[in-house]
Amino acid sequence: MSGIFISFEGIDQSGKSTQAKLLFDHLQARGYEVVFTYEPGDTELGQEIRRLVLERKTQGEIDATAEMFLFSADRVQHVNELIRPSLDAGKVVISDRYVDSTLAYQGYGRGLNLDDLRMVQNVATGGLKPDITIWIDVDLQTVQKRELPLFSDRIESEDRGDKGEKTFFQRVRQGFKEACQSESDRIFRVDGTRSISAVFKDVKKVVVNQISVRDLYKINLKDWVFSTIEKVEKGTAWNYAWQETYFELGGKSKESGRKFSPMNGTEILYRLGRIKGSRKPFRNPELKEIWNCSTNGAYAILALEYILEKPDISRSELWARIQERIRSELGEEPAKFNQGAPTVAYKLWHLGLIMHDK
Repeated sequence: MSGIFISFEGIDQSGKSTQAKLLFDHLQARGYEVVFTYEPGDTELGQEIRRLVLERKTQGEIDATAEMFLFSADRVQHVNELIRPSLDAGKVVISDRYVDSTLAYQGYGRGLNLDDLRMVQNVATGGLKPDITIWIDVDLQTVQKRELPLFSDRIESEDRGDKGEKTFFQRVRQGFKEACQSESDRIFRVDGTRSISAVFKDVKKVVVNQISVRDLYKINLKDWVFSTIEKVEKGTAWNYAWQETYFELGGKSKESGRKFSPMNGTEILYRLGRIKGSRKPFRNPELKEIWNCSTNGAYAILALEYILEKPDISRSELWARIQERIRSELGEEPAKFNQGAPTVAYKLWHLGLIMHDK
């Protein structure tokens, strides 16, 4: 089973590192194999980059673009040496900072072009995104009341004063806020102005809920798809095949196949020949035909179209475009809330299970 990737974000002195370590202890005590890591600097190469980019005694100013590339180089090494191998081994990875920090600090804080930043980060990470991101949100007034460590790093010592315009950290906070609004299915805001225990109570709630959902309908998705197809091609009905496979892979929820299963949308992709190894000829019927057969299937097909156009599309943007297309092309009213099928299509694409060409 693939692991779970959790990142913590927030401005400096927000308390995110404390909360990340508390979550590490909490999950480890409950039997999870957990890896705690951080950016920048949790690899041998990263330690050298951290020294260059954060030490206050660095000679001269560091150009904003150079700073971004240094952080990105650290991230490449971090992902390939530590994060991805840990996830492949089925572990929970908790990272203190990840891509959202670059978008907030170098994008909103330094003013670099956000599209350029996203492109570079997609290359740096190989498209790897956290399953869950916890944003510990504090206002600047709260941070100013907290004692700044004597040996704070170069970025922590950025301007915090009021000069009639948004300070560096106010701009960074705005960056996290807009990221949360655009990817509300991944980034969860937790009010960090309260006591450590009160904040952690909410952190636990978010993570436990998300892990429960993951265990419910994202269990070992690659094996689930392939094993289901194998049973179907030996004559088992699709419904029975994927439910049987679910329990074989360790699923425990009796509701998995009725309310939350991703396999409804996957079945249409299989019958259209979109799943690799399905032995089906690739078909590309009209959207209306798919809609009449399966609304889940229509959502999944539309999701694939947009993902192929823009691989780094956020799931919130993906859902908005699907809703607009259904209204304009089919004259139907789409669901008000995000469906499982687009998320599954997104996962199947990133797992390399989708056939792209006719």
